[in-house]
Amino acid sequence: HIDTRARTQTHTSYIIMAPSPSALLEAATARKSELDEDVESAKGEIAALDTQIAEKRAERTIAAQNAVKDLLKDKEALMKKIRLSEGAAKHVSLALEKLQLAVAAGLDDW
Repeated sequence: HIDTRARTQTHTSYIIMAPSPSALLEAATARKSELDEDVESAKGEIAALDTQIAEKRAERTIAAQNAVKDLLKDKEALMKKIRLSEGAAKHVSLALEKLQLAVAAGLDDW
């Protein structure tokens, strides 16, 4: 059964103002810094894991081999995090370039 009665709804219109290019530029710059810090932090963690992996491989025991497997899994997870963060940083860099062009052109409203 299809309802054929007319339905009325009250719509309230809202005007949503986009943030200014300079505010977006500031936010994008902050985000890029956060992503760069995440990448550097993860790279430091990978260096520490590499040291631990080398030490465990030198031990030549079954327990050490199992520890190496676990450390390699952790390293792979960090490498994935780095790839994702670097990709996000590239997108933010492109956005920053576009925002800088918008600010240089004097665009206040998009």
